[in-house]
Amino acid sequence: EKDPLPQFQERRRDTAYEKRYQLLHAWRKERAIAGGVSSDVILSTKALRACARLQPRSEAELAQIDAIGPWRRAKYGQEIIRIMQQA
Repeated sequence: EKDPLPQFQERRRDTAYEKRYQLLHAWRKERAIAGGVSSDVILSTKALRACARLQPRSEAELAQIDAIGPWRRAKYGQEIIRIMQQA
């Protein structure tokens, strides 16, 4: 007798997260093009994902994301917060 196949639960897509990620990704790309730099210079993918997941809406909440250092918080923090408030 064969063992039954394991049952896998279907993972639900977090469409709110995906929307926030896409908004941040588009913003990062625009900023990189405008500055003539690589997208990762603006914000790392790790930081982008953390922002999309945690949705910081204030300076204090943004400061909790280790992947965003003080320099990037000072330079881009208000833009990131505005995007997250609109998402």
